[in-house]
Amino acid sequence: MNVLVIGAGMYVTGREGSGCGTILSSLAECSKTIQIQKVTILGKKNENAEAVKNASDRINSTIGASLHVEYCPVSGEIALDIENLCSKSNYDCAIISTPDHLHHPFAVALLKEGVPILVVKPLTPTLAEAKELVELQDEMGVYAAVEFHKRWDATNLWIASSISSSLLGKLQYITVEYSQKISMPQMTFKEWSDKTNIFQYLGVHYVDLVYFITGFMPVKAMAVGTQGILKKSGISKWDSIHATVLWKEQADSEDLLVSHFTTRWIDPVCTRAISDQKYKVIGTRRRS
Repeated sequence: MNVLVIGAGMYVTGREGSGCGTILSSLAECSKTIQIQKVTILGKKNENAEAVKNASDRINSTIGASLHVEYCPVSGEIALDIENLCSKSNYDCAIISTPDHLHHPFAVALLKEGVPILVVKPLTPTLAEAKELVELQDEMGVYAAVEFHKRWDATNLWIASSISSSLLGKLQYITVEYSQKISMPQMTFKEWSDKTNIFQYLGVHYVDLVYFITGFMPVKAMAVGTQGILKKSGISKWDSIHATVLWKEQADSEDLLVSHFTTRWIDPVCTRAISDQKYKVIGTRRRS
């Protein structure tokens, strides 16, 4: 299997003390049971080559894998770069891990080449782009999905099972708190933090999780935010976003599940966790 990874940043190789990177680590672990001939990582900076090599060497040594990883710099002409790559090698799948606003053009280019894709969250910043990708996927008959990895966390699977078995009774409300260090918009993602927001980039994880653990469908949403801290450093984005989403189990149901999402990326740099996250699920039945 030949795997193409678009992007060489924190989520792929690990940066800013975040470890070895989720994607490269996962591929290395998979290579111990699934034959992966090569992983090609696509990026725009030549200096990423050293980060990719260091990460792959460290991961292989740590878990006893022998994943072959190569780095390939690109020119910036997305459609042309993908076309040239696919003409030189047959890729069995691709993982898109780029800044949010680049998900759509890379996904379009890969789907047109017939390459199955996995896109990190969020799929796209706009509904129009998302609909276009769904239509193109149907037209090309190519597998494509969004990578919502929190669905597979053991705790979340247990909560989903508890809900489906009515352990909590009738669901009332869910509260989520999800935050990151201020160094994320100021340093780690400084080149593109002005093109996203904390709810789009991070909060969407838990919107999907509420859908996954309950099976309910969203019917109404609203959000407000606070500003001030990031503006002082030249980033005109919300410091925090507070969203409320209402859900129904059935379209004709009168009962609503209320969910509140508090997201922020202004936590102190000294905070130990890169991501601080917690949530509560409240129902009508308590455990005896």
